[in-house]
Amino acid sequence: MLIIASALIIIIGLAHSWLGEKKLIQPVMGLEVFPALLGSPETAKSTLRVSWHLLTLCWWAVAGLLFYYANSNLPAPIPLLWMITGVFSISGLAALYFSRGKHKSWVIFFAVASITGWMAWMG
Repeated sequence: MLIIASALIIIIGLAHSWLGEKKLIQPVMGLEVFPALLGSPETAKSTLRVSWHLLTLCWWAVAGLLFYYANSNLPAPIPLLWMITGVFSISGLAALYFSRGKHKSWVIFFAVASITGWMAWMG
């Protein structure tokens, strides 16, 4: 089950970075008017791009942890599973609410939360 959650996180990370770069980051980078945060518009744009892709990297770190525990003789720590459940539940709720269901990431977020919650519950 944790391998499935790990795979879903990898998939959503790929979609987040690739589609986000094409549909959001690149168009924003092309704007002529951009706030001069952190000293200049260029620095602000770079910070936005790096931050966007760092989120994907963090998700992949979580996927790596789940994959590790799925393939080891060690049980996944229950508090870790509950934390992942909480983060992905909140992510699913936010995506569902703020996009009014149009941004389909909530489906994957809730799937991951369901799997990790189930695994935590079952101990």
